[in-house]
Amino acid sequence: MEAKIFEMATQQGLTAVLFVVLLWHTLKTSNERELRLQRVIDNNQVVIDNNQKIMADMVSRLDKLDSIEDAVDEIKTTLTVATTTAATRLP
Repeated sequence: MEAKIFEMATQQGLTAVLFVVLLWHTLKTSNERELRLQRVIDNNQVVIDNNQKIMADMVSRLDKLDSIEDAVDEIKTTLTVATTTAATRLP
């Protein structure tokens, strides 16, 4: 196909040949650039997916820490009330 187009361009003159060569080169480099960009996009998507998993794990751990903090506060409150109650019962 390319050979036939190039042959037809040579019959039309130097300008046509230069145009076809430039067009072919532009299409080829554009295709290569598009493939590189697609690889970059795919790699970035992998990074984004990994970051989302890490963030979800961090949120889960933060929720666990919050529940531990609430439990510790509840224990402190219970101990404070028990200590205060015991101190008031002493003669």
